[in-house]
Amino acid sequence: MIDKYKDLPQEEITDMMNDVIGKGFTCYIKWTCENCGERATSNTPNTFFTEGYIHEDCGHTTYPTKFGLVVTKCL
Repeated sequence: MIDKYKDLPQEEITDMMNDVIGKGFTCYIKWTCENCGERATSNTPNTFFTEGYIHEDCGHTTYPTKFGLVVTKCL
């Protein structure tokens, strides 16, 4: 499967998360659902779950190995 989203392995994404959180940003994990193939984003900020991610649209629990990151900062 081609990773069209340029996702990163868990270790790299958690290092990136810790860096930007330390700079005052808020992060949300992104992944691709193994069931429906759609992109999903965690509802919980600044948290990396290891037990799986539930895609709310289709209800499938995915255990991804690569992730994306949404970074926000409130002004």
